[in-house]
Amino acid sequence: MDAAPDPLTTYPLGRFQVLPHRGQLLADGQPIKLGGRAFDILMTLLETPGAAVDRDTLMRRVWPGRIVEENVLWVQVSALRAAFGAERDLIRTVAGRGYQFGRRDFRTICARRRRLDSSHRDVATDEPAGGGFRSDRAGQ
Repeated sequence: MDAAPDPLTTYPLGRFQVLPHRGQLLADGQPIKLGGRAFDILMTLLETPGAAVDRDTLMRRVWPGRIVEENVLWVQVSALRAAFGAERDLIRTVAGRGYQFGRRDFRTICARRRRLDSSHRDVATDEPAGGGFRSDRAGQ
């Protein structure tokens, strides 16, 4: 889990798409406002398909070297759930264990992650991947 994800990987999740290289979550192709900490939580959950990630691990990944109270994690998970709107149950609380990305077919989705070719075009759609947008998280 400590290995960094490939920055040119996208995660298609039904009407949602996660773009790690932009630090962005899209719904129906439109960006959703999501803070950096909530996005980091999402990425941590996506990197461990089907597994529950305990609160301590999330706190170490999202706030490395910092001491934060558990309610701060809860606030960020709530923001992440709000970003998913009606599909907020994609982020599950696993009693006594932590949080899990809850889409049933997520392992299949992970196996089909779309990769960008060297020309930075989406291999699946042949559309430009970047679209000229640069996230405020670029280079972090």
